[in-house]
Amino acid sequence: MLCWMALIFWFSLQSGAQSYAQSHKVLEIVERILNKFGIKFNQALFDIFAPFCKEKVTSEIFIRKLAHFTEYFIFGIICTASIIHWHKRKFLRFVPAALGVLTAAIDEMVIQQFLVSERTAAITDVLLDSIGFYAALIIIFVVSFAVIIFKLFRRRMLT
Repeated sequence: MLCWMALIFWFSLQSGAQSYAQSHKVLEIVERILNKFGIKFNQALFDIFAPFCKEKVTSEIFIRKLAHFTEYFIFGIICTASIIHWHKRKFLRFVPAALGVLTAAIDEMVIQQFLVSERTAAITDVLLDSIGFYAALIIIFVVSFAVIIFKLFRRRMLT
């Protein structure tokens, strides 16, 4: 969990130019993969997000926002594993869940606002990070619940 948090903070400490270069490399890879399937990024796709954004959504902005979601989605998976590990210690169960939002807030509001001069903090990024984090938690808990129900149902069918 701490290693992934360190990686998140490391990404945030990159200068604006470094961050742009990383996003651009990822965009080129994604576009190459999509082109193999005959899919192209087009503005109509990004216009769907227009009501939620203060700036025009481009393929680069889309990739950057997807990166926010993805890094916190993975963080959510890691924290869910911690929750499962701490299952017997009820008082520790909510620590990883709170850690997601706290990490997102520190990442945006402290690191980017005060430590990296070329980048700015955005509350929408904290929200997007939190959505990615909690999406992972919800998906894992729903799948786990479905597996438990399936096992109970199967056990009753066999008896």
